[in-house]
Amino acid sequence: MPLRAVLNVRVFLSLVALASAIAGGIFWWQSRAHMKSDPLATIRVRGYVLIGLRANAPPFSQIDANKNFIGFEPDVARAIGEAVGLPVRFVAADAANMRDFLKRGVIDAAILPHDGFEPKEDGLRNLQPGYFASGMNVLTLSATKLKAWEELRKAPVCGVQTNARAQRMIEEMSANYVGFPDMTSALQALAAERCRAFVDDELVLAATVSSDSQHRYALKLEPVDEVPWMIAVRTGDSGFADLLTRRLTQWHKSGFLIAHAR
Repeated sequence: MPLRAVLNVRVFLSLVALASAIAGGIFWWQSRAHMKSDPLATIRVRGYVLIGLRANAPPFSQIDANKNFIGFEPDVARAIGEAVGLPVRFVAADAANMRDFLKRGVIDAAILPHDGFEPKEDGLRNLQPGYFASGMNVLTLSATKLKAWEELRKAPVCGVQTNARAQRMIEEMSANYVGFPDMTSALQALAAERCRAFVDDELVLAATVSSDSQHRYALKLEPVDEVPWMIAVRTGDSGFADLLTRRLTQWHKSGFLIAHAR
């Protein structure tokens, strides 16, 4: 083959290769852009959903001796995976870092034991309806006489330092909130009568009474300040959010949430 013809062939093949590379690059860029604009597509390409859960909040969410998440909230998380059609991976988090994990994309969704983040705070969105609801109550020693919330005014009331909702409620009723690092130390203070009552979510307290074989504690007031518990996602995750919102409505209608909360 003459040299000119060989050069022409090589130029042609180079142009074909360049065109293929450009086309591949455009396809890659379009795919990346699509996934960036559609986080649900990113989740599906990844192959699993990342859910933020509390690691030490029995009976709602905790890690057992086999290092598995168990409880109501992990059940809800697994149902989220089923809604997407993918397995889930749990990320241990707490009130202090759940917001940051969600903002930075460490997790795709946060299962929150409270009424969620402020509307559109930090680009986060609370899904409606809530997946659960509960109020606040106080636990006392069985021998303590307590008939009304008003009797706690000016009295010391124990709580966990990170429970901002409990602290706000107690201070609004003019009681003295005494914060402790965890529930165990708060209950020890209650047993030593360093406070008149221990405040927390009504379901946490009911579980404490139920597991107390020595009958040391009692719930003597009606719960107050009921709020929904929320699932939160990022505001840009509209496809993911819409999917979960539809599934939340279905869960309420079918009784799924009530069945798993028991």
